[in-house]
Amino acid sequence: MPAFDPVKTSAGSGKDEIPFSTAQPVALDRTLRSAATLQGLISRAYSKKEARRRTEAKLVASDRFVEQEIIARGGMSLVIRAHDTSLDRDVAIKLIPAEAWPSDADVERLAREARTTARLDHPAIIPVYEFGIDRRGVAFFSMKLVDGETLEDMLRWVGPARLDTDFLFELLDIFDKVCDAVAFAHSRGVLHLDLKPANVIVADFGRVYVADWGVARPTGSRDAGGAGEPVSDRRGLIVGTPHYMAPEQLTGEDDALDQRTDVFLLGAMLHQILTGHPPRDASRMSIARPTLDVASETTPRELARIAMRAMADDPADRYPTVSAMMRELRAFQERRISFAGRASDAVDGDPRDADPKLFGTRPAFHDVGRVEDAGGAELFADAEDVDVQALGAGSKVA
Repeated sequence: MPAFDPVKTSAGSGKDEIPFSTAQPVALDRTLRSAATLQGLISRAYSKKEARRRTEAKLVASDRFVEQEIIARGGMSLVIRAHDTSLDRDVAIKLIPAEAWPSDADVERLAREARTTARLDHPAIIPVYEFGIDRRGVAFFSMKLVDGETLEDMLRWVGPARLDTDFLFELLDIFDKVCDAVAFAHSRGVLHLDLKPANVIVADFGRVYVADWGVARPTGSRDAGGAGEPVSDRRGLIVGTPHYMAPEQLTGEDDALDQRTDVFLLGAMLHQILTGHPPRDASRMSIARPTLDVASETTPRELARIAMRAMADDPADRYPTVSAMMRELRAFQERRISFAGRASDAVDGDPRDADPKLFGTRPAFHDVGRVEDAGGAELFADAEDVDVQALGAGSKVA
């Protein structure tokens, strides 16, 4: 049968020609339907290719999460803000991107971080929702999205004039919640090992969260370290942040890591609250004991003593537990509340005018001897718990 020629009409058609009036609509309908089918196939193929391209561009290949932005980077890992379409809520997702070529050990460390954090059900620890591996093999876990600022951000804008009394005790309230979370983790057999102001998130309504349990480990375990963390030496993995590390972390003494290591890190955090800077200078790293150079005369001497005892070189000289450290901090805060009325009546708002023994000038910290105030009252049971740079007027060394 000859091909259909739409120019020809039935008036001049030969006997072998298809009459326009009968055959053309049938053939045209078939042609149009075939073209529509082909176009549909092409469109669907393009749509699948485009969807695949968009999926591959996503950090997590899942239709469930709508990614919004990267909110944190650390080592090999990323934390992104995303919307969970199945539950209609925003979440944070921590993952190791595919381009980082994570090893099986990296994936296992991320999974261990998710499991460890999920077991710690505490108001100041960010809850984990789920762990998963997408179809490209990217490991991730989703968790509560916390909008707030870090304690490091809060301390950054405090000028050299240091802290006024109200802000100091606001920071101590935050620090108390951090200590409570760490004490809870210890009760569940978990060490954090990377406590620092940058890992503390302060949200609205007084909420405080201890974040980034990436190098956390069970007590008594030799398995430490997280993806992208500091390298190991022959004795063990050196994990943490050098500015705040305990001596046993800096020397890689893996067997020596215990609750008192976290106590040291909390002391280093308290040091930064009091001074505005971490206890160690990363450009001049030393295992030697950090000093406490408190710039403000309104800084209570008791806080300096607590910080320096927590940062003792020998773990045996530190607080044995975080709870023991918290008891002294809370006792100090309770005494402050008792004197709040008199402090508010102090001349020019200087609390030392209300109670010199509580808010007095800074004591000098010496390596030996017993530190006493002018009235002969003993301030420190063990002067080795403190450092040389803090004795103020009215104190002496026995």
